Amino acid sequence: MKTIALFCSALLFLQPLIASDEIKFDNATWAQVKEKAKRENKMIFFDAYATWCGPCKYMEESVYTEKIVADYYNANFINVKMDMEAGEGLRLSEEFNVTAYPTLLFFTPDGKMVHKYVGGMEAQDFIELGENSKDPEWQYFPLKARAEKNELNDEMFERWADQAKKMDDADLDVIVRKYIKAKGGFLADQSSAFATFYYIDLTEKEVIYLYANQAKIAKVMEWTAEHTTDLIYKKAFSLGLQSYEQYENNIDSFTAVFKRVAPKRAAFAKKDLQVLIALRVDEDPAAAMKLLSNALLETTKKLTLEEIATLMIDNHAEFGDTEYRSFQKSLAAFKPAPSDKNKEFWLYLMQWMSYMKTADDDKALAAATKAYKHPAIPAEYKTILKEQYPDLK
Repeated sequence: MKTIALFCSALLFLQPLIASDEIKFDNATWAQVKEKAKRENKMIFFDAYATWCGPCKYMEESVYTEKIVADYYNANFINVKMDMEAGEGLRLSEEFNVTAYPTLLFFTPDGKMVHKYVGGMEAQDFIELGENSKDPEWQYFPLKARAEKNELNDEMFERWADQAKKMDDADLDVIVRKYIKAKGGFLADQSSAFATFYYIDLTEKEVIYLYANQAKIAKVMEWTAEHTTDLIYKKAFSLGLQSYEQYENNIDSFTAVFKRVAPKRAAFAKKDLQVLIALRVDEDPAAAMKLLSNALLETTKKLTLEEIATLMIDNHAEFGDTEYRSFQKSLAAFKPAPSDKNKEFWLYLMQWMSYMKTADDDKALAAATKAYKHPAIPAEYKTILKEQYPDLK
């Protein structure tokens, strides 16, 4: 009996040591947490979670339990986690503007929110997040206040804007537009052009302006003409989607936007949207592949061979063996139009990728060889083929 008692005593002694290998969260009200933080002069880490959230569970089970994480957060923060859909969390969810989970919040010892991050992460990144929360050069809300006053240099502004975009900050568009205006306009320099493409929603007039200034954009950003065209198209597509959703998923309203901002791309954009709907909304890859097959075999083609190949390549990971075998029949029946002259490498690339996906190695190599030897194939695709088949000449 004495041995058992000693063993139990040892377990009680070891319990704090075991617990120290994970973050210690205070089971207290928000008011009590703030009082403790102020008393101990420590920042607060607040995990705003929901019980159904997968990334939240991952953080709790796989990140908060790592000793390196526990040591850092227990030493530097008063830690609290709260279900934002129950109890006091319901009120704090509105106060802290929590709209996604997990939302990781950081407060000064006097309870002022200074840093925020949405989403899960690995242990080392989580420690870095904690370090950033204590650094005024990284703290989200102080940076935002300075961004609103246009007090940030280009590097720091981009740092804040990246975080704001990840968190869907409702003020992002207004603040970025103010920044661009102060710089001298959309294409004043690389920083303003970068902000134009990555941080704001554009009007039709603004997208038309970008299309009219493709050469200038390519020069300012040091992009290829192809990359520039692709990014402008994505801005136009985003604009079209807004109209599509506004008018109750009306494809004609989407196409109408393209007819105004980029009429030559309207047919491609419509097919792009239809494929996207089949894959992401209807979850029907067979229907999506049929759209591509029909486009390939239309006698009066609305899409070029390059455009069909682009749609196939951009969505290649969404299709399985069955879809690719069906598409191979369409590829075999394809008859080039006069506009496809000197563009045959797109056909060979689609054949190569399709045969790769169905493990038809000999046919894949034959298609890759024809594509590689084609004089007009873009260098990037030639490099990809060479990496796959080092012996190609």
